[in-house]
Amino acid sequence: MNSTEDTTAEIVQFFSDFDDASRNEDWMRCGDMFAQQFLTMDPTSATPVARDNLVAFLPHRKSIFNRAGATGTTLGSLDVEPLDSNHVLARTTWDVVFDRDHDPVALRSTFILRREDRWRIAVYLNHDSLLELLGLA
Repeated sequence: MNSTEDTTAEIVQFFSDFDDASRNEDWMRCGDMFAQQFLTMDPTSATPVARDNLVAFLPHRKSIFNRAGATGTTLGSLDVEPLDSNHVLARTTWDVVFDRDHDPVALRSTFILRREDRWRIAVYLNHDSLLELLGLA
């Protein structure tokens, strides 16, 4: 394998672990996958966030899904583009899993990961409003 293939394999494993941590509501493990400070963006804002604040927020995010009758998400697609030896762009779609019949909903997110002691999310961009996609806005 060359370094690009190695990096891609590492990022595929990273998002598999991220998906698993999210499904199992292992909020500390999810949080540990983010940089100590990271940038989160959506259609209406761009905000720096401390990792500890993210971990504290994740149960609330889960309650938003519950209100919509959703049990969580699964990774639908992942496109990896190494930017340099320490940064990777990852474009993802996450399929929302509902506990009843529901039209498909896909969350589009783009991440920039930074290699520190290991790969961590430095930028997290949600392309759409979660509340709107889930029919709660």
